[in-house]
Amino acid sequence: MAEAFRIRNKEVLLFQRSYPMRRAVDPEISKDIIEELQKHNVNLHLGESFKDVEDEDKALRIISDKDEYLVDIIILAMGVRPNVDLAKRMGVKLGVTGAIKVNERMETSVKDVYAAGDNVEAIHLVSGKPVYLPFAPAANKMGRVAGDNIAGGSSRFKGVLETTFTKIFSLHVGRTGLSAWEAEAAGFDVAAVDINHVSRSHYFPGKEQMHIRLIADRESHRILGGAITGREGVAGRVNTLAAALWGGLTVEDLTQLDLGYAPPFAPVWDGLVIAANVMKRELK
Repeated sequence: MAEAFRIRNKEVLLFQRSYPMRRAVDPEISKDIIEELQKHNVNLHLGESFKDVEDEDKALRIISDKDEYLVDIIILAMGVRPNVDLAKRMGVKLGVTGAIKVNERMETSVKDVYAAGDNVEAIHLVSGKPVYLPFAPAANKMGRVAGDNIAGGSSRFKGVLETTFTKIFSLHVGRTGLSAWEAEAAGFDVAAVDINHVSRSHYFPGKEQMHIRLIADRESHRILGGAITGREGVAGRVNTLAAALWGGLTVEDLTQLDLGYAPPFAPVWDGLVIAANVMKRELK
């Protein structure tokens, strides 16, 4: 919405209670997002919370915990919560996230009752803990598994990695697995490295810089997650990293991953492999 209004040359104030945009990514990645927003003259108010809103003669007055602002329109992005009213009335057990608890077959605690989609929690494949992730890819897979099992099949939904993308003006942002602070909260001994690399061969026209952040466990060398920002080539590399997480690959495995090379698409040493080699030295 900030981008849409700025394209129309409207002044935009963006408030977020946390600083620096830490909910889904580490501060190192947040920094890239903040810089892109500032580059496009979005007026950021990070670490600032709303207290009240008042009518002010054809305008609205925002009262925050730091100041007051007059604006024409307010757009609230409050997130989502699972609608579990029906489940509660049926006696279906809820999970620790407040969403419906299911097993791998999408069965609830009530016999012959299945649940799938945005009202269901899933297991995070890296942390092993329940998470609430209301996104279309997971919801569709859950629905297929539930439908197959209702019809007498034996499908399983293993879990999620929270692989997500977003576009902020011309900056592409992707992440998968755990951020460093999420990994620490899950009890891992965390190592993190950041590198900057090019999306194509350095001599090929149109190359763009990418920021790659890789997270690993110091004890097992298992890859725990990662995030990438850039202006091309982000989605494919994040999906590759998601596949590595799904397979339980270690940092050493990632250094040997056979990724494709052609100057218009990737350099000989892909950024993921370089990040893994940097992490390998970090873990010694």
